[in-house]
Amino acid sequence: MAKLIIYFSLSNNTKEAAQKVQEITGADIYRLEARNPYPEGYSKYSKIGMKEFEDDIHPEIKEDIPDFDKYDTIYLGYPTWGGKIPMIFHTLFEQYDFSNKKIVPFTTTGGSSAS
Repeated sequence: MAKLIIYFSLSNNTKEAAQKVQEITGADIYRLEARNPYPEGYSKYSKIGMKEFEDDIHPEIKEDIPDFDKYDTIYLGYPTWGGKIPMIFHTLFEQYDFSNKKIVPFTTTGGSSAS
């Protein structure tokens, strides 16, 4: 059973959580990034994130996920933005077939650390 962690992290909270999941599961890991990078700083990227929600913008993914089809368990790590999953995950779900895969989500918030 091949396992993959796909995570999206701008503040590194979700990155730290993904690394902990990797330590426990031994899964491969992939950082989900937008083709057009978000600006640094919470107030800047959160403003763009809210615009994406309001305008139903699905950001392009920077790179393809290598050998996605070989994985049967996918861990999805993401921050909650305004109580929602970032819109880049909508792009991910449109581009990749998650049928017949076990999905294990985990999430972080800006005020939390990976503990």
